[in-house]
Parts: sequence; C-alpha cells; structure tokens
Amino acid sequence: MERQYSNYIECSEAIASYLMCNVPAPWRSIEALVEIDHEDEMVTSELIYYPDQTGAKDWFAIHDGEEDAEFAACFRQLARLVSTPERGLFSKCKFTLQPDGRYRTEYEY
Repeated sequence: MERQYSNYIECSEAIASYLMCNVPAPWRSIEALVEIDHEDEMVTSELIYYPDQTGAKDWFAIHDGEEDAEFAACFRQLARLVSTPERGLFSKCKFTLQPDGRYRTEYEY
C-alpha cells in the first residue's frame, strides 16, 4: 500500500531520503528529472549525481523494484500536494538535492 504524506514537505523529505540512500558514491549534488503521465499514472525519472567540483556527472538508478515504485509514488503524490486549481498537476519536476539536505524543486505544468 502506498504511503500517504500529510504535506509537500514530508513528501519532499521522503524523496530526498530515497535519493541519498541510493546514490552510489560521494556526491556534491543530485538531480531527479521526473515526468509524470497522469492519465496512465506512469512516472519516468532520470537520476543524476555530480561527484565532484569538475562538473562531471553520472547517472544512477533505484534498483530495488518495490523501493523504485515507492519513489515514483512520492512524485505522483507531490504533484497532488502542490497542485492548484489554476495550474493543475505538474507534468515535470526537477528535484535538486544538496549534501546538507537542502533541496529545490522546479515544476513544469
């Protein structure tokens, strides 16, 4: 059963936790580029981490199937939690995480 979050902050913290637990190496920044097809409830993601200051980047994945499904569910829920009547649900999200736990989200509707 899908975990329910009471607000977007709690949901965002869960997303950050999934990313930190699955990144394969030391990092200075992580980006999750996510697209949601709300009609089919399909979530696709590209997970990128920057291991050092050179600007080099590498990709990673959440390999555990159940955990990956929970990660996707977080973004579907985040879309509902930050939706507004004027904008509706976002279709794309860029979630950027810093090592100190700060994160930034950008939405495309």
